[in-house]
Amino acid sequence: MIATIYDVAKLAGVSTATVSRVLNRTGKVAPKTEAIVKKAIEQLNFSPNSLAQNFAKMRSRTIGFIFPNTINNDFGENFYFTEFFRGINKVLGQEEYSLLLINSKNNFVNIIHEFLDQRKIEGLVIGANPSDMEGFKEAVIQKKSIVYAGQVEGFDLGLHVYAQYNEYVYKTLQYFVDNGHRNIVHFGNYENKMAIRDILQDGKNVIINYYKESDTIEEMQERIKIMFSKKDRPTALFYESFDRIQPLLSTLNELNLKVPEDVSLISVEHKKGLGAGYIPQITNVYVPAYEMGKKAARVLLDYLNGDIEEYNQQFNLESVIIERDSVIKGAVH
Repeated sequence: MIATIYDVAKLAGVSTATVSRVLNRTGKVAPKTEAIVKKAIEQLNFSPNSLAQNFAKMRSRTIGFIFPNTINNDFGENFYFTEFFRGINKVLGQEEYSLLLINSKNNFVNIIHEFLDQRKIEGLVIGANPSDMEGFKEAVIQKKSIVYAGQVEGFDLGLHVYAQYNEYVYKTLQYFVDNGHRNIVHFGNYENKMAIRDILQDGKNVIINYYKESDTIEEMQERIKIMFSKKDRPTALFYESFDRIQPLLSTLNELNLKVPEDVSLISVEHKKGLGAGYIPQITNVYVPAYEMGKKAARVLLDYLNGDIEEYNQQFNLESVIIERDSVIKGAVH
């Protein structure tokens, strides 16, 4: 069987674009990477044909973007998605690349085959934690041109950008504890058991309950009504989805509970300044989705250009608490 440029790329653990640059001596390729590619060419007894030699001219200059169905909200209402998308588009526009939004309801294995393997796109950015995407791990193990967001538990392979979710959940819960709160509830997408364990080990009499966010606003409101109608109700609420803050505040208002006098509140903003538009202004964790998108695009292009030699890397971005007016400080509840 005659070896192809794809066989060389797979054996060398690089992209086909990198193999093409080595073959045609065009573009920058790290010496170590070039040596690996040449060794793969020799092992496979690969002979470049006209297709391989003209590969650089046939590049689609298109990057795919897929957003997993792990987020409940419509894209247009989701600040994380819109900011991440803007970040990718900013970098690709500067590099004269196009961005193709791919429907995540399609089978991921088919997406890889139809778009990436057939060179309709040169690479793929996955905009949120891809844990539930069938075929994702296999594609990464094969060193496909993929960059993903988040951290997959028990799987640290591939190129991925990470806003350090576990760390900022811990910082937020600890922020409540440091300000005197002892009954805290966290509504989020993932339970951070290690953060809760570490806080409880401090020896303070603290209760922290986690609930996965409901699929609908109505379900969320009903759960809040039940939880905050109790005599021993929580005094601090970490509710991650900022796009639901208004109905959340309305529900607390129905219960005659004020922020922060009765309930201290922290959410997550992916566009800086969103929490300042409320009365009281909402203390938020700022997760830099725009910068994450820019970083994901930059990492992917650098990988395609042969500027990244190590495929398994995590690129961390800092998430910070922006203090405003929705948390009572120093009060013991």
